[in-house]
Amino acid sequence: MCTDGTSNLQGAVNEALAHIQTKLKTDFLVFHCMAHKLELAISDAIKLVTEIGHLQSLTDALYAHFSRSLKNQNELKSIAAALHVNLLKV
Repeated sequence: MCTDGTSNLQGAVNEALAHIQTKLKTDFLVFHCMAHKLELAISDAIKLVTEIGHLQSLTDALYAHFSRSLKNQNELKSIAAALHVNLLKV
């Protein structure tokens, strides 16, 4: 069972996974999700290195600007075509 590591799931007292194991009458391995650990590490890095935080703010603002308007998306496509750049979608 993969979790985000919260105490209500994996805590020593009254943990939810212990109740699930009891109800299912089976044993399973519990571990902290690696994707969640990576996200927490990146979040910590952004807090420590202000330049990364500024870059994230810039990319978030650019994404918000171009994702909310079809007109802005078409403008971005025409600029990319003029620069011979392929746009990738997330």
